Amino acid sequence: MNYTSDIEADRIAALVETGLLDTSQDERFDRYTRLASALTDCPIALITLLDDKRQWFKSRVGLDVEQTPRSDAFCDYTIRGQNLMIVEDALKDPRFVNNALVTGDPFIRFYAGVPLWLSSGHCIGALCVIDRKPRSGGELTGLRELEDLAQTLTLEIEAHTKDSKRVQAMADQEIVIAELKHRMGNLYTNVAALIRNSDDGLASREDFSTQLQNRVNMMAHAQRRLAERDFRSTDLSALVGDAVRDFGGTHGASERIVIDGAPCSINPRSAMSIALMIHELGTNALKHGALRDADGRVNLSWRQDESRFHIEWVENTVAHVPQCDETQSDRHRVGFGSTLLYRIIPMELGGTLDKGFGPNGFFYKLQADSILLNEPV
Repeated sequence: MNYTSDIEADRIAALVETGLLDTSQDERFDRYTRLASALTDCPIALITLLDDKRQWFKSRVGLDVEQTPRSDAFCDYTIRGQNLMIVEDALKDPRFVNNALVTGDPFIRFYAGVPLWLSSGHCIGALCVIDRKPRSGGELTGLRELEDLAQTLTLEIEAHTKDSKRVQAMADQEIVIAELKHRMGNLYTNVAALIRNSDDGLASREDFSTQLQNRVNMMAHAQRRLAERDFRSTDLSALVGDAVRDFGGTHGASERIVIDGAPCSINPRSAMSIALMIHELGTNALKHGALRDADGRVNLSWRQDESRFHIEWVENTVAHVPQCDETQSDRHRVGFGSTLLYRIIPMELGGTLDKGFGPNGFFYKLQADSILLNEPV
């Protein structure tokens, strides 16, 4: 066959996929080498697997070493063919006369090897037998049986590969289940906290139900965005778009909420905090601030400097905002929303908060520890 680098790369990939390299001894494979040695009356029998630099012995009889350089491997020639390869006397074969395994231990003279071809069309190694003395003619016994044995060994390897994949799939499933338990446990804890705290100062059961539902929906948006990246991170722009959608904001346009921030990735813990932060700020703005009036606007922006992440919510009301009025009083009323905004979220993000009322309305400016991830959006 025309042995190319592409064929070799595919062959090694198939070998790796078996999961056999560098594994411990296995009786399922040791029985093949014992039987091969007995059938051919050879003192050495090996199951060899060849990667790019070595031949490694999955099972061996009559040999102490676990591997040899591929450059010395007789089996490197065997895997390039389709059929049994026989070397009657290595000292008379120009390919091997100067081979380190011929001139030194184990002093190979006779070799017979059968390539192990998988059903995928890749040859990963060989079943071979070795003697320290030459053989020819009537001394070549048991070679037909060696070929039959190699075919059965190939089936054994493919069965092992399927078992390994099934075991790996089960292990992966267990990891996913454990991760889901962790994620759902955190989610239930957060929902329980919302239920426990959302009724502070509310006038009716309907208000409680509405507020709780809105907060849980916001958490669900964040969870969905995180799930898109297997809970490793989420795109801040997409998360903000979800959070402001109910407040009249259209991402990328000068609408009720004007958003200004470069696409970036943030970690899961920060995502949940920022989602709830924007929800609370927007809810308050609808009730008491810039979004209460049709002409009111909000500028929502974020940026990252060398060590800190900055996110700012700045309201722009049409009417003049007095220094002390009912609006400011409502904004600073102590409830769960205020606790989230002014204490819990800054603490979660490891940040410092600057909030208050400027000439045009309420502002909320948070400087936090770097929450961006160096991951493509």
